[in-house]
Amino acid sequence: MSKRFEVIVCKRMLVPLRCKFGTNFLKWDFTRRIRTQAIAEWKEVVLKDSTITKASHDDTFKKKTTFQKEMLETILHELTSNALSTVIAVEDSRVYIVHLGHSDGTKHPDAITDTHNSLLATVLNQPSYEARDHIIYSYKHTIDGFAVRFTTKQAKHMSELPDVVSIHENHVRKLHTTRSWDYMGVSGISGEGYVKKEMPSTLHTATGKKLIGARYHLRGYLEGLSKKENKVPGILSARDDDGHGTHTASTLAGRLVQNASVVGRFAQGTAAGGVPGARLAAYKACWGGDDGYCHESDLIAAMDQAVHDGVDVISMSNGGEEYVNDVVALAALSAVKKGVTVVASAGNEGVKGMGNSDPWFITVGASSMDRWGSARLSLGNGMTFTGKSRLSIGTESFLPLVPGYEANAPESTTQDSLYCMDYSLDREKVQGKIVLCMRKRGKDILAQSSEVRDAGGAGMILYEDVKNEQELMDDWHYVPSIHISAKDALAVFSYMNSSSNPRAYISGSDTNYGAKDAPAMSNFSSRGPSKVYPDIIKPDITAPGVDILAAWPPNVDLDEGRGRGNFNFQSGTSMSCPHVAGVAALLKSYHQDWSPAAIKSAILTTAYIGNGLANGTPNDFGSGHINPNAAAHPGLIYDLDYNKIPVKAFGANKILSNLNFPSVGISRFHTKYTVKRTVTNVGDDRATYRVTIDPPPGIAVTITPQVLEFTRKGQSQSFLVNLRLKTKVAKSKLHRGYIFGSFTWKDERHTVRSPIAVRYA
Repeated sequence: MSKRFEVIVCKRMLVPLRCKFGTNFLKWDFTRRIRTQAIAEWKEVVLKDSTITKASHDDTFKKKTTFQKEMLETILHELTSNALSTVIAVEDSRVYIVHLGHSDGTKHPDAITDTHNSLLATVLNQPSYEARDHIIYSYKHTIDGFAVRFTTKQAKHMSELPDVVSIHENHVRKLHTTRSWDYMGVSGISGEGYVKKEMPSTLHTATGKKLIGARYHLRGYLEGLSKKENKVPGILSARDDDGHGTHTASTLAGRLVQNASVVGRFAQGTAAGGVPGARLAAYKACWGGDDGYCHESDLIAAMDQAVHDGVDVISMSNGGEEYVNDVVALAALSAVKKGVTVVASAGNEGVKGMGNSDPWFITVGASSMDRWGSARLSLGNGMTFTGKSRLSIGTESFLPLVPGYEANAPESTTQDSLYCMDYSLDREKVQGKIVLCMRKRGKDILAQSSEVRDAGGAGMILYEDVKNEQELMDDWHYVPSIHISAKDALAVFSYMNSSSNPRAYISGSDTNYGAKDAPAMSNFSSRGPSKVYPDIIKPDITAPGVDILAAWPPNVDLDEGRGRGNFNFQSGTSMSCPHVAGVAALLKSYHQDWSPAAIKSAILTTAYIGNGLANGTPNDFGSGHINPNAAAHPGLIYDLDYNKIPVKAFGANKILSNLNFPSVGISRFHTKYTVKRTVTNVGDDRATYRVTIDPPPGIAVTITPQVLEFTRKGQSQSFLVNLRLKTKVAKSKLHRGYIFGSFTWKDERHTVRSPIAVRYA
């Protein structure tokens, strides 16, 4: 017997789905959202019958389409999209997140939901049983709150109720889009115990017991769709449709895979995540493919479910601009209070700003590894230069050279053709030649090689501006290319000026290891200080985030039109974040009684500052580059119970500076300042630690006592850090307003280092 499914629009903008079985009648109210349970029940019904007739939501059935069982996913997608296309936002309404406080676990979830319904009923002037249909999400395990669509007037009314702590608009965040674990010295380590990870992105996996659960959350995203955007981009399930989730998940906990590489050539070897023995729980909360729109209401729902499911570590590779009372951060604080370590990416905005800077996050920047793709540039006079590239194909022979600024198209300018901007090159001037293009800050270098290709060029020499030099990049280009320094570019131009027929050859690239300047901070990695929390050093730590090789879903194209494959390179703090989350999972496995603050302390105090970081500051890399093996045995930890700190305390500079963080930050320093810190011995039963101090310029720093004696594990000792102004440093020598120093506790086996950051009042 065939079954008829109707999508009907009601005056109250409910979207009922009716399924008629002769005399039987089932009904599910969608109410401006998709109920997973309803979809699951509908799916179960569908699987019992291979032929289904679906009608549109018009008053009369305009057409009927027959679907087969194997098209179930498509049916679900279409059903959801059509249903949602009828949900038109009320004028002047938007999604808000109502925050009632933190869920401490003392109330039953049903009682919390009843409270949400009652509060909403007060604002809507409806019975609770009707008001509940307007709730998009009810949060019960992180924050105590709910997401709902309100007019401005209704939102104001809700904010004035005595039980409401705050109300927030539903902001949108963005995704912050192997050899790396070998580079950090943890190759082959397998996690013990039962460690799970929340990933508010996407995932593709075919591993047996690796993925123990997968959910998706999209109601907030759907509520934000405009009238024209009536389709859900991508796959309406927890499956990965852009590669981001698969890449980050496999970086954290992927199993060992032999002969891994990208397009069969680059970074060949055995790939593995940091904790191959860990289990994953995936929560997809970002939609829109490569654009990666992550609505805060969906992210909180994912976190809320993850905490309820019992995860140990949350890895969050997305973010937005900093703002006070960030509701996603408040949900993360609730997770931390329940023993969940939350690791978050700092962002890819460079010096423009950062995200996820709240004190309870482990905020991660991105730095390079010692692996790079190199190519060789040979000139007609015998000179050779080494640069960066990842394209395996070189030029077939020596070819003529032409500077971009001498090859501008008639409708373009020499300024545009200098940078090989779109449509700037003249085909007659570059056909069959190698074009020299200056790198432009903020311009996609792949677009520059694309312009060379489209104009008929045979190769590209990308060079740095001597006045604005940036790091060299090894990318997949559209023509044989090499990226060289400003110094080498000057030598190339000198040769061109001295030759009547300048020619050059670009080799194909090879994978190299052992870069002496690694780790170095990437240009894109977001820098501190935090605008909201200037007394906290952010980011906390840096980890590999440049050209990270990890798994890739076979249903998603590789970058730059390279077809499809099982592995891919990606860069971003999205990639560095799971490295730190993996270390956090390892530490939780080794030290199951450690709190999130203890895990964070171990990671930060054991970090190191290599050659490539020497010219940077804690505003760039926090405590330094992560050192997993040392973090497992830190000697001392700075512990902190977030349950004992009221949320409002995080807005007070004096209180923040005196919280027991593994660093010292003072944003309003006058002439003197004293902070207290407490360390707990987690190393040898008996240990003696002595302090050494590297004071910030112009500031005298003393620590009392200078020696800490421990007679047992678990013993705690406190000390005072006293800072006194001697002479003010010239403004030109400040780094974004700050000066820096550090102090280090050492015994015979452990080094426990803490950075200091000071800004004058």
